[in-house]
Amino acid sequence: MKTGPEWTMRREMMSPRYTTHWDELLTVYAS
Repeated sequence: MKTGPEWTMRREMMSPRYTTHWDELLTVYAS
């Protein structure tokens, strides 16, 4: 994982819903 300013900025842009969406995608790919 990046710990630079770019990653921090992206992380701030990510909403809880956005994170959940990625969790759902990862779960689908895993199964």
